[in-house]
Amino acid sequence: MKINRYIKEAEAYSSPGWPDNIEDIIRLGMNEGDFISPHVVEYIQSLSIDLIARHYPPGEIPELINVIKEVHNIGDNAEVLLYPGSDNAIDNIIRTFSEPGDTIIMRFPEYGNTVLFAQTHGLNIVYIDVNPINNLTVEALIQAYHKHHPAIIYFSNPHNPSGQFLGPDEIEILAQKAQNSLIIVDEAYLHFADTTFIGAIPLVEKYSNIVITRTFSKLFGLAGLRIGFAVANTKISPHLRILQRTKDLTYISQMAALQSLKHIEEYRQVAHEIIESRQFVENSLKEIGFEVIGPSYGNFVLFKPTVEPKILYERLHDRGYITRFYTEPRMANYMRVSIWRKPVMEGFIRTLKEVL
Repeated sequence: MKINRYIKEAEAYSSPGWPDNIEDIIRLGMNEGDFISPHVVEYIQSLSIDLIARHYPPGEIPELINVIKEVHNIGDNAEVLLYPGSDNAIDNIIRTFSEPGDTIIMRFPEYGNTVLFAQTHGLNIVYIDVNPINNLTVEALIQAYHKHHPAIIYFSNPHNPSGQFLGPDEIEILAQKAQNSLIIVDEAYLHFADTTFIGAIPLVEKYSNIVITRTFSKLFGLAGLRIGFAVANTKISPHLRILQRTKDLTYISQMAALQSLKHIEEYRQVAHEIIESRQFVENSLKEIGFEVIGPSYGNFVLFKPTVEPKILYERLHDRGYITRFYTEPRMANYMRVSIWRKPVMEGFIRTLKEVL
């Protein structure tokens, strides 16, 4: 029996799973949202089992696409494609615009699932070492482009885990200089950097070598429903349709996303509250004596504690908080904590001081 050698050489993604006491644990390790609009909850509860379970999904729901375009001011030169999570979108994009043996450029560290998608598609991954970790420059990306001639350039923006944010003006320079590469800008955390929620989407209409991915898992609190989208120039979007798995788009996930966008101002307010809470956490960690990698523009903060990260993780876990530590040697001194609204983070900081 033959096994795809790229699959054989890769290491499977390991989900942290749910602890037995999930409802008693505050999960500050997965960057999930802490808010779902009551309007969304009410709508989901009103759906019949017949609609959400017995029938095959309807494919893309046009009203959701139209509202996404309206909220983000997307014009006629760009197309919105729906996916069961932005991970699925990124995988689709990589497989569509590269072949085994091609090169993909990304910084180190970068989102683990994207690394896995690239590995299992047989891509040569070229990492840009960034020092300090939150100081990637467009110039470094352009230099790597000229040196390695990649099929794809990928970066999360804001970057997970450092929280660095590259503005649209910088991304536009990259698009102009790297015209022979497809640039994937993963904007999973954009809402915590740009509360207009627009980000780099306008560039897609000007440049056919940029694709933006978004998710409803973070700010919108729909991680368990698996819904996201990509925005691509109409010159290249038909190619993405080939591998797009619209049958995997559930009715409940799309309608929850639609209802969320219909109450977008509630989420905009929550984004402002998360930003305020993030500043509180960064200041508090500095006061404790930790080195904070910042400023962060995501719904998380990366830091170096004065205690061994794994030990601190276990102490916090015993007190009801799940955070994130790293086993990769180059990240072994770091921890990351997700940011929820201030009352939760005040409790986290009090507990952190108690366990030190």
